[in-house]
Amino acid sequence: MILAVNPNTGIDRVLFVPRVAWNRTLRATASAWGMAGKASDAAWVLGALGYRPTLLGFAAGETGQRMRAMLEARGVRTDFTWTGGTSRTNIVIVDQEDGTHTTITAEGLEVLPEHVDDLRARYTQALEQATCVILAGKLPDGVDLALNPELIRQAHARGVPVVYDASGPALPIGLEAAPTMVKPNREELEALVGRALRTQADVRAAARDILARGVKIVLATLGTEGRSPSPRGARTTSRRSRSRW
Repeated sequence: MILAVNPNTGIDRVLFVPRVAWNRTLRATASAWGMAGKASDAAWVLGALGYRPTLLGFAAGETGQRMRAMLEARGVRTDFTWTGGTSRTNIVIVDQEDGTHTTITAEGLEVLPEHVDDLRARYTQALEQATCVILAGKLPDGVDLALNPELIRQAHARGVPVVYDASGPALPIGLEAAPTMVKPNREELEALVGRALRTQADVRAAARDILARGVKIVLATLGTEGRSPSPRGARTTSRRSRSRW
């Protein structure tokens, strides 16, 4: 069973407009609902592909209930920790003229220490059946960043590999627990190694630095440059990373 953990749950409301402009009414040409949060995205896709992942995280309010219904309709089993407040709704505005987009988000979850304890308990139980853990997305306000490395180490103790995708301060703190795989973008990788990465060779060298910290796979996303015909430009692994999961 694939276990996904997305502490800060939410939904994206995506609006497509011909051109973004201020001080005028914009009429969307199309709209869509989707998951907000990287682990939720992964569970959404895995459910659509016929897997039956389990998703944990903090959730609340009408948005949380809508999210649960959307996921379960895709074949995802949810086991949320329900808190005060409401799960966030991100408004994503896509400019169809130039392909850019803007996301407007606001935090809404009210997470107390007892909610964190509840998530720990659900995670411990789910780990008994897990073959892989996807831990991704930011932590809600008020939740200690130490939670992520704690969950990673707990999975390692049971021999379960962990895919970790985080940003900001949560990324280096999570790396201290040596997750099996990390997925930084160029900016995040630069922050981790403390230097500019101007070429794909620079990126590969930085990824090797991360491998030296105990991580087994570094998947670096490089935007349009990552679409190189050679996958080596976007993925760096060591020989020891080719173990069977």
